[in-house]
Amino acid sequence: MKTNIIHNEECIQGMKKMGDDSVDITITSPPYNIGKSIHHEKNMYKEYKDNIKEEEYYNFIKESLTEMIRLTKHYVFLNFQMLSNNKISYMKIISDFKDQIKEFFIWAKTNPAPAIKEGCFNSGFEFIICFSKNDNIG
Repeated sequence: MKTNIIHNEECIQGMKKMGDDSVDITITSPPYNIGKSIHHEKNMYKEYKDNIKEEEYYNFIKESLTEMIRLTKHYVFLNFQMLSNNKISYMKIISDFKDQIKEFFIWAKTNPAPAIKEGCFNSGFEFIICFSKNDNIG
């Protein structure tokens, strides 16, 4: 894969073309799988539906994270907000990747967006999990 250029392609397929340890640090915030809501009726992504089934979303996150850990030398930082449509997936991810988790961070928002739909609680924070395949890194 050519470096120092932007590749516009599906992320998992693009990552599979990259060599092991070819990236120093990865920072990512994948789609949250919000689903339909009054505040997010407009599709935020050109080719991705943000309301897929839980198992499909889980597989997408798991495969993406597997590739990110493979191609990253040091740390992968995964940012997400736990929501009704994704909480089962992220609980499974935390369990599946427990040996690669180095740290949990909480991003406390100073001005969080309103709840995404009526009857939902508003979350003023998001999770950031630091992963690494290197046991020698703190």
